[in-house]
Amino acid sequence: MRFKVGQIVLFNNPKTLFGRLITKYNMDMYGSSYTTHVGIITAVYDNSIAIFESLIDGFNSHVYTKDDIEERIKLGEILIRETKKPLNMVLENCYKYEGIKYGILDIFMIAFYWATRIKISLTRKNSLICSEAVVRVLYDSSNKKVDFVKEFEKPYDLITPMDLYISKQLI
Repeated sequence: MRFKVGQIVLFNNPKTLFGRLITKYNMDMYGSSYTTHVGIITAVYDNSIAIFESLIDGFNSHVYTKDDIEERIKLGEILIRETKKPLNMVLENCYKYEGIKYGILDIFMIAFYWATRIKISLTRKNSLICSEAVVRVLYDSSNKKVDFVKEFEKPYDLITPMDLYISKQLI
């Protein structure tokens, strides 16, 4: 596969406790489940790629071998998508959010939304879950043309990896 800066990496890992909870949420909210995590490619090297993603250490870059990613694509654990609109300065836009802590409170807000269907946003850019970080970068890198807030009519804090999976803005 040809990897490119700006491609979205959708991970499917329902084996962990957190992954199983996300899968349950996806099934209840969307009627299906594919993805439990998302990141964005920011650099492509000879044998590896750098992916910015929000994990427990915050929104940071992690390096994966191309062989590992390609094997996980074959196993159905990873799907690569990209925006229909052109992107610019992806890495620079990732740097704007680099190191921002993981959005534990966002997870509770998503659980509250799941239970009540009431949309609230508390953390804004103070903490980021994986999907929130990626959609903010896509919005910034597309000159505000890739807008998941508008597409899904919910705040950044409530956008999930599954929203990126079903988005009409991605191919």
